[in-house]
Amino acid sequence: MKALGPPEATGQQAFQRLAACLFAQPGLYAEIVSRWDDEHPTTPFVPQAGDTITLTQMTPPPGSMANLTVEDMAHILITNGIPVSWVDHAYAYRLHYLNQHHTGDDTKYSGLYNNTDDECLVCIALHGIPPLLPDWDDWWALSDSNITWIYMLMAIEEGEGCYCLNNSDY
Repeated sequence: MKALGPPEATGQQAFQRLAACLFAQPGLYAEIVSRWDDEHPTTPFVPQAGDTITLTQMTPPPGSMANLTVEDMAHILITNGIPVSWVDHAYAYRLHYLNQHHTGDDTKYSGLYNNTDDECLVCIALHGIPPLLPDWDDWWALSDSNITWIYMLMAIEEGEGCYCLNNSDY
């Protein structure tokens, strides 16, 4: 998600939060893609395929991230050609993200998380739990040194305001 989201930390947090909310609602992205195709007949959704893909990082105007919606998040994924199957596969990411960030009524975003959790149940009832991509399951296990490196990068990003996507030294 870092490759698509805005480079600054607060924008990344909002982007990841809304991505988790989108991923939490099985079938929602497919519905938005279908609506997109109906509303944009001359520029229908074309999913990326192949070994190499191209992503365009969003560059929102300052202060606009607070107004971003789940629908906007879906449009960012659509314009980047992110296939429906990839979003379906990200359902597990939702579980981890919301479990780590939704601590009850004491959070700033508890209303968003509560609504997302309710919508998730509705979507699962309608569409079931989304299928995983077999080729993506268990394709790489993190080593202890990989995990240490990731934590180091995260600490640097948080502590120094230096984001690896914008710094060629990484």
